[in-house]
Amino acid sequence: MKKSVTSYIPSYCFWDINTNTLDATEDKSFIIPRALYFTDKKSFKKDIEILEKLYSKNEIISELNSTNEIINSSILPLIAKRYLDIELG
Repeated sequence: MKKSVTSYIPSYCFWDINTNTLDATEDKSFIIPRALYFTDKKSFKKDIEILEKLYSKNEIISELNSTNEIINSSILPLIAKRYLDIELG
């Protein structure tokens, strides 16, 4: 069953594509980094919890490890702490 991505993640995160064509399963390599591109330290907890409704911890880590998409560098320590239990500077 196709999950509607924009019922979880705001459509402005996908300004450059037709959101009706997004499939949460097939397009996770695009969706996960794109959603995190729009997060910051203040909204990280809320935003990552939304992603966790769609994807497992392992899926999120795997996609972030292999992405070529831009990710907000200020949230990398938050990702490391949440998923890897690592404190980064």
